[in-house]
Amino acid sequence: MNTQLKQYPCIDLAKFLLAFVIVGIHTTVFCQFKWLDMGFDVFSRVAVPFFFTASGFFYFRKPITRSNCAKFTKRILILYLIYSAIFIVIRSLLNGQFDLEGLTITLERGIRHLWFLHALLLSTLLATVLMWCIKKAWIAYIIAALCLVIRWSTTTMWPLFADFEFLTPIHTLMQNRLCIGLWNALCFAFPMIMIGHWIAQSESNHSKKYNIIATILSFLLLGSETYVSSAILHTDSRIIYLSFVPFVYFAMRLCQKIQWPQNTAATQFMRKTSTLIYCIHPAFILTLGTYFAPGLGQFAVVSVCALLFGILVYLGSRYRLGWWLKYLQ
Repeated sequence: MNTQLKQYPCIDLAKFLLAFVIVGIHTTVFCQFKWLDMGFDVFSRVAVPFFFTASGFFYFRKPITRSNCAKFTKRILILYLIYSAIFIVIRSLLNGQFDLEGLTITLERGIRHLWFLHALLLSTLLATVLMWCIKKAWIAYIIAALCLVIRWSTTTMWPLFADFEFLTPIHTLMQNRLCIGLWNALCFAFPMIMIGHWIAQSESNHSKKYNIIATILSFLLLGSETYVSSAILHTDSRIIYLSFVPFVYFAMRLCQKIQWPQNTAATQFMRKTSTLIYCIHPAFILTLGTYFAPGLGQFAVVSVCALLFGILVYLGSRYRLGWWLKYLQ
């Protein structure tokens, strides 16, 4: 399917809004309001899977070439190194000594939220290699599905599968600090990336109404799955949900169906700054956290700071002297 030149402003908008959902996760935005917090807990779980799926979609709608792979790798690696350096410096200043632990975590899996970039890079490279080597997408889909189910059964639904002795070594290995980065890439990011590949390489004949209904039903399924894992099974590690798959699929299809003028200043800004807001906002949590307690206040302050930072970087990158700012976006 030739979609290389086509743009999807609704996907840009969704990523932009979900970046603030992630800010809400890290600032526990509704911690003072029990029912709102419970509802947000369900909704917030779709943010990272959507980011992974959208990244896979935009990557695989272009030809799988060494050049495109190299450009993607360079971009994500630079983002990862720059923001890792920012956090190591901030943590070092706050602790009064060099943050050796932060450097170690960067090499293993990524500081705090930066595990996303670490997992995104590894999983996309894995998907690319599979497409090059086997040239049969359905095999890669099966591998991705198996990875997702394995981690789902050994984390979120572990109480149901704890009696299966052959899964115990896998469950133990997933708790190993040195292996978490690889598990995040293989069993979380990779399945979502492959959903993005599926969407990029196929057409959907379903109407907008169909996708809306399917997205809502998928979200209700996610709510049910969350309830079972938390209220009934009392699982400690609730990471993966199988209902991620239908939700992000139909949500992405819906975003494809919704159209408005492309390449406006607003859509370009959202396209450029969603990842930036995702990456930079914990820096403001670290520096301002002592002044604002977790909750709505901290969420508002951190969101405004991250947005203003994004605006400054976006505008500055458009000038010749600010060319280097593009590496923050």
